[in-house]
Amino acid sequence: MTPRAPRRLALLGGLALALCSGCASRGDVDRAVADDLRFTGRIMGFALDSNLEALETRLALLEAMQDDPAFPKLTAKLGTIDEVKAKLERVQGAKRTLMEEYGRLQERYGAAEQE
Repeated sequence: MTPRAPRRLALLGGLALALCSGCASRGDVDRAVADDLRFTGRIMGFALDSNLEALETRLALLEAMQDDPAFPKLTAKLGTIDEVKAKLERVQGAKRTLMEEYGRLQERYGAAEQE
């Protein structure tokens, strides 16, 4: 090791500290992720609830109008009862999966719901 090596290491270490002094800490990043997670989680919840409500309304309308002469036109526009039920089940399954993932991310980033 040359006599200059310790000085170089000290200079490099000082330079690294100077460069990293403005860097974000893990806590800063986790807080930002937690805030974003809360926001996107709410949007996702509203969107999924709205979609489920629309599908339930569509299904109720189709079931109520089965004996109506305009039922074929209605099924052409809204889909059959079986198709709507299948889509409703898919959306409910997707909601469960997304909410489970949302819960895992909340645990990981400490995003406790603050209301």
